[in-house]
Amino acid sequence: GFKTMPEKKILSLDSQVLNAFSLCEAKMKYSMIEHLKLPSKAEALERGDLTHVMLKTYYRIKKAKYEGKWKDSFNTKRWRDTCISVGNYHATKLNLSSEESAQVIKSFNEYFEYKEHDNWIPLAIEETAAKILFEDEDYVFLYTGTIDLILQWRSIDPPILAVDHKSSSRFGPITP
Repeated sequence: GFKTMPEKKILSLDSQVLNAFSLCEAKMKYSMIEHLKLPSKAEALERGDLTHVMLKTYYRIKKAKYEGKWKDSFNTKRWRDTCISVGNYHATKLNLSSEESAQVIKSFNEYFEYKEHDNWIPLAIEETAAKILFEDEDYVFLYTGTIDLILQWRSIDPPILAVDHKSSSRFGPITP
C-alpha cells in the first residue's frame, strides 16, 4: 500500500505582514490574524489603490494591443480615456476627496503621456510570486507577494524586468 506523509504546516509571509510585525506585534496580530480592521484605509493606501487600478488597466490594454487583440480604432485617446474612466469609477468606492482623486488621476495622465511610446511589452500584470525561505519535514516558510508588472524591454540586458510602482510623495509622480 501507499505510505501517507504527514502534511507540512505552511507559513506564508508577505511584506505587509513583516512590516506590521516589525512595527507592532500586537497590531499585526489584530489585523493579520484576528482580521480586525480600522473603519477606513489610510489616505496614502487609498491613493495607491486608485493608482494601481488605472495602471492595471493601462498595462492590460498595452498588452492586448501588442498581441493584436484590439482594433486599430482603439487609439491613444480612447486608451487613456478608458483608464481614466476606470479610475473615476473606482474613486467613487474610496474615501478620497474629489480633489485627492483628481490629483491621482492627473498624475496617472502625466505618466501615460510620458510612457505611451516606450519600447517595452507587458508580459504579466499583477502576478503572484512566492519563494521558499525555509523548509524541513514539518514546515514550509514562504515569502509571497504581487509583482505589479513584468515586462520585456528589448533595448536593455537582461530584457525581462519586474516593476513595482511607488509614488515619491503625497502628490508625487508615479515611478517604476
